[in-house]
Amino acid sequence: MDYFVHKDGQENRYDDKGMAVAVVEMEVDEEMYPIETVTNFGMYHELKAPENPEKNNANQQEREDVKMEGKRTGSTYKTYKESEKEQLFALVYKRGMSARQADLKLQINPRTAQRWVANDQQDPQTYIARKEGSGRPVARPALMDERHKTHLINLIDEEPALVLDQMMESLTVLFSDLKISKTTLYNFVTNKCKISLKRAHFHSVDRNSPE
Repeated sequence: MDYFVHKDGQENRYDDKGMAVAVVEMEVDEEMYPIETVTNFGMYHELKAPENPEKNNANQQEREDVKMEGKRTGSTYKTYKESEKEQLFALVYKRGMSARQADLKLQINPRTAQRWVANDQQDPQTYIARKEGSGRPVARPALMDERHKTHLINLIDEEPALVLDQMMESLTVLFSDLKISKTTLYNFVTNKCKISLKRAHFHSVDRNSPE
């Protein structure tokens, strides 16, 4: 909107309606704010003063330090699929591999593989096998059953001083297809057969008592 400003003899300014008018003058630094020459966003960035390089360098160095620290500590984080766990168990239980052999074959972290096997031996239901050619899970059959329990109980009754290695040897001779670890055998002997280990000897305890 355009209008005329009038001055009186005392340099006071008024508009056409006789209202006092104040004139504000501003100084613009054309070098810092090149208003007349900036016509688009790209030109604005070209004319804009660069940000503090020290701050950018510090942030970059911090990221590099974190990356190098991860390399020095050797810390890696990987999420495994359930199918990889099942493949590991299949190699251990079906093919008789050790946890170390299985993790090398499948490229799984050794500690992770050992933890999976240890947890499964404590709770066999942890492992879920899958039918070949099907995605439907089926429960894994128990590694040891009443046949093994009866054999171990009779064996201990005949030779109470037997140690775990001798029991393992006797089982593998009688049951050639049995592939178990010492931990699995120990848990079966103590939990299912009610036999406890004392001073490197096994002794039967309350086998006929209800569980």
